[in-house]
Amino acid sequence: MASSNTRLALTYARRAHEVVAAIGADFFVLRSHLTLALVLDAANRRRDAVEALLPALKMASTSEIAQPFLSRDAEKLLRATRGKAHLYDEDVLMSNFISDVLGRNANGERLLSECEMQVMEELAAGKSNKEIARVLDRTENTVKFHVKNIFAKLKVTRRMQAVTVAKALKLIE
Repeated sequence: MASSNTRLALTYARRAHEVVAAIGADFFVLRSHLTLALVLDAANRRRDAVEALLPALKMASTSEIAQPFLSRDAEKLLRATRGKAHLYDEDVLMSNFISDVLGRNANGERLLSECEMQVMEELAAGKSNKEIARVLDRTENTVKFHVKNIFAKLKVTRRMQAVTVAKALKLIE
């Protein structure tokens, strides 16, 4: 029964996409791509889901439309897609967009700034302030400033606590 429901859901998602694409309603085309990707992911077809999500990400990243991607299911799919984005020409824009969306809370508000997210990713990789400064082409004092802000926002006092909290909040993988 589940497989016939999955086929039906895929059929409806594809039809909805065809209709909104024919009308030219860009926001709804984006939503239909996302819906199809989520249905494919729910059907354990992650590779197809990622492929279906890429057009939505391309549209959303150029127009900075983050709201449709703020659900828990979309978040999981974005994490899976993050690693695939480097395979495409739009990689920098899409990668930045994915990081930006994943760095927001359920209300769509950013918890950490873009710079803080970059520093957080490097903290998670176990890098020192000096190494982070070198990688991000910033001064060590700037990195220390961002680390201090991260600690305050995440309400922690240690680097590993920050990484643990950031993972729990799904800011990083």
